[in-house]
Amino acid sequence: MKLRKQLSVFLDNKPGILARLTSALAKKKVNILAISVTDAVGYCVLRLVVDKTDRAKSILKQQGLKAVEETVMAGEVTNKIGSLASLSAKIARAKVNIDFVYGSASPSQKSSFLVFGTCSNPKAVKVFK
Repeated sequence: MKLRKQLSVFLDNKPGILARLTSALAKKKVNILAISVTDAVGYCVLRLVVDKTDRAKSILKQQGLKAVEETVMAGEVTNKIGSLASLSAKIARAKVNIDFVYGSASPSQKSSFLVFGTCSNPKAVKVFK
């Protein structure tokens, strides 16, 4: 686990919005490492961890979107039963609250990529050193 930048964007909840945005990122060779989309009434919140944060911010701005950049804790973890339970317990023992977590892996993969937003990401990351 290490500290990374996450971009959060409010999007209209309409057909094609995500396709337009992800196509624009792909055309400029920005790789999406992790993505979360949460819906709400009339809009959605898109969270992205990408390999080229500054380039992605520029693309979002060109699309007329404002991105909020924040630091998160992210990295690969073993893809097995209990991994998330173990990680979240370690963070809890450090008295750090987990605000959100997202990630995924194919069942056949040996590792998952998880993103954590906590009340103290620098403190949480020290738990894994």
